[in-house]
Parts: sequence; C-alpha cells; structure tokens
Amino acid sequence: MSALRGQPGQAGRLALAGACLLVAALSWSLAGTPRGPGTSVGPVSAGAESRAAASRSGPRHGRSSRWGLTEAQRAELVAFAKEHMPEQHQRLVKLLEDDPRRAGWLLWRLYRLYVGVRRYPPEVRRAAIARHQVRVAIYRAVRELRQARTAEQRQAVKARLADLLGQEFDHEQVVRDYEVKRLAEQVADLAAEIKRRRTDRAGVIEERLRRLLAARPGAKSRPVASRPSHPTSRPATGWPRHARRSRLWRKLSPEQAGEVLEYARQHLPELHKRLVKLRRRDPGRVMVTLEHLHGLVRRLRSMPAEVRDAAIVSRRLNVSIFSVARRAREAKDPAERKRRTAELRELLARQLQADQVVKEYRAKRLGRQLADLKAGMEARRRERAKIIAERLERLSRPQAVAPARPGARR
Repeated sequence: MSALRGQPGQAGRLALAGACLLVAALSWSLAGTPRGPGTSVGPVSAGAESRAAASRSGPRHGRSSRWGLTEAQRAELVAFAKEHMPEQHQRLVKLLEDDPRRAGWLLWRLYRLYVGVRRYPPEVRRAAIARHQVRVAIYRAVRELRQARTAEQRQAVKARLADLLGQEFDHEQVVRDYEVKRLAEQVADLAAEIKRRRTDRAGVIEERLRRLLAARPGAKSRPVASRPSHPTSRPATGWPRHARRSRLWRKLSPEQAGEVLEYARQHLPELHKRLVKLRRRDPGRVMVTLEHLHGLVRRLRSMPAEVRDAAIVSRRLNVSIFSVARRAREAKDPAERKRRTAELRELLARQLQADQVVKEYRAKRLGRQLADLKAGMEARRRERAKIIAERLERLSRPQAVAPARPGARR
C-alpha cells in the first residue's frame, strides 16, 4: 500500500482497470438486449445502429484521417462503388482528383451504405443498394418538383416521383423480409439454447468449465463471458470502429454523469467505490468510464427489477469466474487445482441460474417484437398503394420538408 501511495498514477490505473473490467463484463452480458420498440438486436437493428453510429462519427472538415479510413479501406469503397454504383463511382473518381473535400463526404456516405449492406446475401444486398439509389433519385425529384414552373412540369415530375416511391417500397420490402427472417432464426436459436440449459444443466456447466480451464497460457486477460444468445452483425476486423459504437460514446453532460454515478452507487457498489476513489486523482479518466457505463445503465433501467438484478449478479460472478479460472490453471499442486475447480463449478452453476432469467426475458421480448414486425409487414403488403399515395401527397406539398439526402448526417 505504501508503494501505491507514492505512485498515484499507478493506483489510478489499477482502479480504472478494475472499473473497466466490470463495465466490460456487463457490456458483454447485455449484448443482444433489445433497446426499445421497433428495434432489435442482431440483424433487424444492426443496419440502423451502424447508420446511427456512423452519423455520429462522420468526417470533419473533409479530412479522411478524422474518420479512421485507411488508404486500403478507401480503395475498397471505390471498388464497391465501381461494382454496384457505376454513376457514383465515376463521380467519386473525379472528385478524388478535383475536390478531395467533397470526395471525403461522398466516401463517408458510401461507407455508411457499405457497412449496412455487406452482411446481406447477394439478392438482398442488391435490393438494399437499389433502395439507396432510388432514394437519391427521390431526393432529386422532390427538389425538381419544388422548382417546376408550370402545371405540366409538376405533373410529369409527380408521375416520375410516384414510380420511384413504388420502387423504393418494393426494395424496402425485400430487405425487411430478410430482417424478419433473420430475427425469427434468432428467436428459435435462443429458445433452443434456453431449453438445453434447462434440460442439460450439468452438461452446460461442464462444457464451459472445460473451456475455461483449457484457456491458452498468455491469452488476453479479460473475463470469459457467456457468448451472446444469437449471432451479432459486427463489422469485420480492420474497419473503423464507428459501427461498433453506440450512443454511450457521446460525451456526457455533468447531469448525465451524476445520474450514472448515482445509479452505480445504488446497484453497482463495488464499481462506485472505485470510481469515487479514482475521481479524486483523475476526473477526466472517470468521465471516460462513465461514458462507457451510460449505455449499460440505460439498458438496465429498461429491464424489470428482477431481470436487472440477475444481469448484475451474473456479471459480478463473471469477474470472479475469470479470477478463479486463472488460479486453477496456474495451480501446481493437484489438490489446489481440484479445490479451485470445485469453486469454479459452483460459481458457474450460480451464474447459469442468473443468466437463465435474463435469457428468458430476452426470448419473450424478442418474440413480441417478431410478432409485431410480422404484423407490420402484412399491413404494408395490404396497404402498399395507400402508403405510396400518402407519401407522394406529403412530398408534393409546396411547404413540405424535403427528404434528407441519403447518407447525409442527421
């Protein structure tokens, strides 16, 4: 302790490391938790989340270095445009030579589209790209409609706009159908996992125990959390991290930081103690941790009390599991290794029970969301003409707000 008192920077790093460990564990546990009506985890919301995250991390002053795109990634985007959008590719190549700043913004819009569509199978990807191109045409048609001087010009543009809206609707249906199908698969996978955890509890515990004890020496030191309940749609390694970020990366106001700290005091006392201790030494680093924690707090607040408590208990156990597993792997004495293994098995059993509460809550919520999405899709099919006509009427009003340029920051 005396050594630490003489080295406040080292003590701060240790406190922050402990805080980040618990935050990371909580984040892993809550990966896949639905975030509200009309959004889902996994494929249904991945594109929306990627686009929202990208819009918050876009280029500034037209300098690509600010968005994290390397030359290789920029070349990949140019190749993507050449294959799927020849017109935009020609414009991009010209802008890269004549106006790098405008080329930067075009690259950024292409990046947002690319992140959203590359996880799709070919036929759905084609529909998503066509939807984007039609939206560009709709934006231009609405602008042209505003500038029309005669009734004949307005009528001609309006007829073209109606056709474009029909094309956009059909492309959107293809993408939505695929998203609903993916969500149905996720719900089925989650239900199967929950059933297995009920019927083969001992087998699930032993399987995880083997994985923990077989960890390679020198592996990265982080909690070995339970895998998410279903596949997630994460961008490939090497691409900018913008699409993996969520709203929790926004800079917090002092009021928000205070709310997060108070929530940690009530529900995460160990983390709160570390944050308070660290705040005296380095307030700036505490804010970074609170920004990480903000998104987790929002998700925990959306859960019923018993589910929230189970999620917190599970992640606290996960930190202990990681520590005991490491000691068991490093034990030289067979008796010590046996004792640590028995302790680890007990911790895993307790965590399995807590995890089951969270997973069953997820399954119910995703099931309701899937039912709502299917009902919405059926309503869209029945009311195609009405939906298109209403949108055409809105866009044709003289004082109507023009649609945002596709890919523009919102």
